[in-house]
Amino acid sequence: GNGLVSPVAPPEGNPNHRHQSAQRPNPILPNVQWMDPAWLSQAPRGAPYRELLSIPRLIAKHPREEGKRVNTHFYKPSNPNDAAVLQMTFAGQDLSLAILLVSFFRYYAFEFDYKRYVVSLNSTSARGLVEREVKAELDGWRNYSAALTIEDPFETFYDVAHVLRGGYYHRIRREFAVAYSKVADAAAGRQGVWNKGDLRSLTGEQIVEWICEPIEKEREETTTATAP
Repeated sequence: GNGLVSPVAPPEGNPNHRHQSAQRPNPILPNVQWMDPAWLSQAPRGAPYRELLSIPRLIAKHPREEGKRVNTHFYKPSNPNDAAVLQMTFAGQDLSLAILLVSFFRYYAFEFDYKRYVVSLNSTSARGLVEREVKAELDGWRNYSAALTIEDPFETFYDVAHVLRGGYYHRIRREFAVAYSKVADAAAGRQGVWNKGDLRSLTGEQIVEWICEPIEKEREETTTATAP
């Protein structure tokens, strides 16, 4: 699914295809809104990852939206020992930031279905990914579009990416793809089309700077726009 072991995006890449009898692996990082605290504190070590069937309600009045209330629940370790268990339980701590970052680029560049789904922390192993049609019906979000949509984890009625026009979505997705290609080529030592010499000699800091470089066409457009 997303290049890593994840119960939300299974290895076959189809978020709706789930083997109920198969043991789901632990995710790379926990979803602290949906993770079952009893699983973390009471289940035997190595027990399959478990999420809540519904989120506990910790309702608060919205500070700016009149008449709106939000559920502010998320798991918070009650002591240092619980925090240490949380860190030891999930595999994300054993992966470098580089692997996590390049897996993020790959998933959102090539695998995530923007036309059908919403980026959301309410995507869980049991519920699957949050569908755009559901958000359109419940909260009036745009539906028939390929634009990026992101559900705020607490203000679930709010699309964080609503300010992005369609063109910006394509630009963001392209940047994810370019960033993934750069890191993958650097890791494999491929020359590619980058004209950067021996990519294996680049340090991590240099690769990050390279990712942030504007492509030539954008650099020319920026120069033209700012010219006196």
